[in-house]
Amino acid sequence: MKTTGNTVFISGGSAGIGLAIAKKLNASGNKVIINGRSEERLQRALKELDGAVAIQGDLSIKAERIRIAEELTEKYPEVNIIINNAGAAFFK
Repeated sequence: MKTTGNTVFISGGSAGIGLAIAKKLNASGNKVIINGRSEERLQRALKELDGAVAIQGDLSIKAERIRIAEELTEKYPEVNIIINNAGAAFFK
């Protein structure tokens, strides 16, 4: 796999493991597009990612998935890697 010069979409990229992956790929010369539910967290993450962009949206909602997919197709047709890191933790 080519590790530089890619355009990478990372769901759940605004914090935690997703943000760590985004930082590594960004530092390696890839264009990074992060996704997350919270606009505030996305904006904080972008401050740590030179040249990265964000698409806010909740992938658990069908209409949001469709909107995000359409935006990726229209604005970033060069996406060649998708890292599906979105998730939620529930504790009892």
